[in-house]
Amino acid sequence: MSNNNEEELFAFRYKHLENSYQTRFAHSFVNSKLNIYNAIELQNLSRDFGIINDDQISKSLMFLNPISNIQYKPKKGHKYRLSYKKTIRNPRWQESSTVINDLNPFYIRQGNPDLKPEKMNEILLTANLFNFKSSTTFSGRVLYRHSNGAIVQSIVIDDDFVRTRSFQNSGSREQLSTNLSFSKKLKGLGIRYTLKNRNSYRTSNSIINLQLNDVTSKDFFASVLVENSNKNIVDFKIGADYSINKTSFSLEEDLNRTYKKQTYFTMLDYDVNKKLNFNTQFDYILFSDNQFESNITLPIWSAAFSYNFSKNKNHIGKLLLIDLLNKNVDIYRRSTTNYFEETTSESLGRYIILSYTYRLNKAKKKKRKKA
Repeated sequence: MSNNNEEELFAFRYKHLENSYQTRFAHSFVNSKLNIYNAIELQNLSRDFGIINDDQISKSLMFLNPISNIQYKPKKGHKYRLSYKKTIRNPRWQESSTVINDLNPFYIRQGNPDLKPEKMNEILLTANLFNFKSSTTFSGRVLYRHSNGAIVQSIVIDDDFVRTRSFQNSGSREQLSTNLSFSKKLKGLGIRYTLKNRNSYRTSNSIINLQLNDVTSKDFFASVLVENSNKNIVDFKIGADYSINKTSFSLEEDLNRTYKKQTYFTMLDYDVNKKLNFNTQFDYILFSDNQFESNITLPIWSAAFSYNFSKNKNHIGKLLLIDLLNKNVDIYRRSTTNYFEETTSESLGRYIILSYTYRLNKAKKKKRKKA
C-alpha cells in the first residue's frame, strides 16, 4: 500500500507494505446437535514502511493464535454459540508514520515507528431462541475483549495550547458488552411488543500531558416498542428509547462526562380506502449533558398523504409535510480527550413537497406455468 499526501507546499511519498501469512492446523467434530471446531494458527506479520527514497524500516514477527468455536442446537429454533479467538493488530500506517505533520501549527501530528502489534483476545457468547407457537423471539449476545500492548493516543498540550498527537503501546484495553432483544406477540390483543437492551463497559489508557489516565466508559441503552400485528389496513407504532454515556478519567477529572438522550416516538399509517393513504409520525427528543449549561428538547412532526389515481398503481401522487412545528434546528455534540463541542445549526425548517409518479411500464407480469 502506498500513500501520497500533499498539502499546500509540503508533500511526501510514503510507503507502507504489510504482509500476513497464516498456517492453520484444525480439527472439527459435527453431529446433528453439536459442532465443535478447534484450531491453532501460526501467523507471520511483516511490515516495510517509510518515506520513499529514505531508509526503509522493516519489522517481522511470528505469533501463535488459538481459535475455538462450539455451536449447540438442542432443538429446532434454539441455537447457542461460544467462540474464542486471538487476533493480532499491526499498527496502521498513520500510527507508525515517520513523518511529522506540522502544517497546522496548533495541531502537530506524528506517528511512532517503534510501535508493536496489539494482541487481542475475544470471547463471544450468542443465543437465538424462537418459539412459533407463542410467537416469541429472543436473541442475546455477550462479548468480552482484552488487549495487551494496546495502541493508544498520546496527546501533549503545551502552554501555548499547541496539541501534539502521537501513539504508543500502553497498558491494556478491556471491553464487556451485552446486547439483548425480546419480542412477543399478544394474540388476544393483536399487538406485538419488543424490548431491547444494550450495555457496554470499556476501560483503556489515554496519555494526556505525559500523564497516563485510566479511562472508563459506560454505556446503557434501553428501548420499548409496541405495534399492531395486523398491518393490512393500519400500521401503528409507539415507543421510547433511553441512552446514557458516562466517561471518566482518573487524572483529568475536568473531562468527566455524563450524556443522556431520550426519544419518544409514535407513527400511524392508515389506508383510508383503496386509493388514499395517510401517514404521520412524531418524535420528541431530550438531550442533557453535564458539560453544557442548557438541556435541549426537540419535537419533530411530519405527515404524508398519497393517492393512487389508477387501480394498478401506475399513477401515484404524494404530499409530504416536513417539520410541521417549524423547529428548523440540527444539534450535533461530540467530545474528545481534551475538548467538548456542541454545534447548533439552522436547517430548512417547515416545508412541503408535492410529487407525482407515473410508471411507464404497465405490462402485467406473466404468471409462471406450473411444471
